[in-house]
Amino acid sequence: MKKSFLFILAAFVALISFSSCEEIETSVYWIEFQEGSTNFSANLYLQAYVINETQFDPSTQKNSFTGTESDAIKWFDSKMALLRGNISVNGHIIPILENTSATFALVTSSWDGDYVSSDTKKVKTEKVNFKVQHLY
Repeated sequence: MKKSFLFILAAFVALISFSSCEEIETSVYWIEFQEGSTNFSANLYLQAYVINETQFDPSTQKNSFTGTESDAIKWFDSKMALLRGNISVNGHIIPILENTSATFALVTSSWDGDYVSSDTKKVKTEKVNFKVQHLY
């Protein structure tokens, strides 16, 4: 019984010491627009909506995520799901034609609070096919 207790205690101490040695790496992540279809380029209302939901502002941290890469990917996926859904502004539907799409990238870079390095790393890229919406 005493040996079992000592073994369990040793295993518990080892588990705690191994997990406490891991350093969790966090970074700042944001979304960059890569390219859009012709229909996307022609739809200024949709572009304004997308800019509001995705454009990173370093001075306010708007549309950025600070955390681990796996959590940043979840945040990016949720933003892309939002763009794939029904899009409206103040209850008004934004008309979207067929074949309207845009490609976005989740990126990270070194950032010191004031300056974002121009050397960015793409973590994930995704093409969004916007849901067709008509005014009628």
